[in-house]
Amino acid sequence: MSTPYGCDPAELIALRRALGWMLAGEGGSAATPPDCSGLDPSALLAAVARHRLGVCLSPHAAALGLPPSVIGELDRRARLERLGGLALAGLARDLIPRFQAAGVRVLVFKGPLLALQTGGDPGSRGGGDLDLLVDPEAVSGALEVLEGAGFRRLPGYAPRDPGRRAWRYARWAMKELPLARGPLVVDLHWALTNVRRDQPGFEGAWRERLELPIGAQPLPTLGQAHALEHLAAHALNDRWGELRALVDLVRLMRARGQALRDDLLFRPAVALGWAVAVTLLELHLPVPGQPDQLSRRQRWAVRVATRTQAEPLDLHQRSTWHLNRAWDLWYQRVALSSAPIDVLRSAAAYALPPAMFNDPGSGVDRSLAAALTARLARVRERLRA
Repeated sequence: MSTPYGCDPAELIALRRALGWMLAGEGGSAATPPDCSGLDPSALLAAVARHRLGVCLSPHAAALGLPPSVIGELDRRARLERLGGLALAGLARDLIPRFQAAGVRVLVFKGPLLALQTGGDPGSRGGGDLDLLVDPEAVSGALEVLEGAGFRRLPGYAPRDPGRRAWRYARWAMKELPLARGPLVVDLHWALTNVRRDQPGFEGAWRERLELPIGAQPLPTLGQAHALEHLAAHALNDRWGELRALVDLVRLMRARGQALRDDLLFRPAVALGWAVAVTLLELHLPVPGQPDQLSRRQRWAVRVATRTQAEPLDLHQRSTWHLNRAWDLWYQRVALSSAPIDVLRSAAAYALPPAMFNDPGSGVDRSLAAALTARLARVRERLRA
């Protein structure tokens, strides 16, 4: 299989070791840095881009033995990534007062707020989308706030008419809706995950929220425990495919201190993420009471992560459909399920995605018959391929 690293995963292995050394140093360990001087520069930079590691590795490039041309390129990329993160922080500062004026409670999570929790620098996780969480009953009000700020819903994601049963189905089967204003994208969430979505639920997250300052303005975000749980669940949903997510996981785990033991016992996604991070990054993260032997599911997670990290990000979008891969993706989605409703929701969203109720070209809502026709056409297309 063709990957960004060619057939030889040397760059990927080197990146894992470099990150393990970096994180060990942050934990107070004085270790010798791995020598990365013999790596192919273009392949290494492709791997850094694939795993969003420019900001992480740029300060350590010289210690890793990288040539001056690579050091300069890493510095350039790190500056651009940080600017993207700061742009998201500015967007959050602009939007929160609008929500407050409308009486809509909102939490900003991931992005610049997670960057503050893991490193104290709101630009350190780079750009992307701004993620907002609102009460499920406040989605309509939140959409009015965002549309009043110039954001528009993207076609082909969900039905637009809030009075239709299709919209109620979308609210049940989905957890978020993207809106865009030029190059800026906001993901409006009414649930953090599609499984175990009542844990913590919006009210629980709101009660335990933190307020972190960007500039002089405090912004509400997830508390430390909920931020770790969501980050771990999000990494699982992505099959632990980005090394940057493992860096954030380790930093949040360290911030939890002694509470990490309870996180590992009672938050299944955290236990899986811990196993992936300590194994692939070759870390020593002693946890009181945590056995040295990985469980069967943790070993499964390490195998999945090892494979996924070497794959192109868009592999599943552009490759030939296979039943075993479809099964793997669905199983991954319900790996944390604690109730039959979780399995049912994931199966329904897979069989009839809410996106089928809106035409991606025109943005016009489709009837149930038209949605089923579009879905069957997509299924036939994939089976033919």
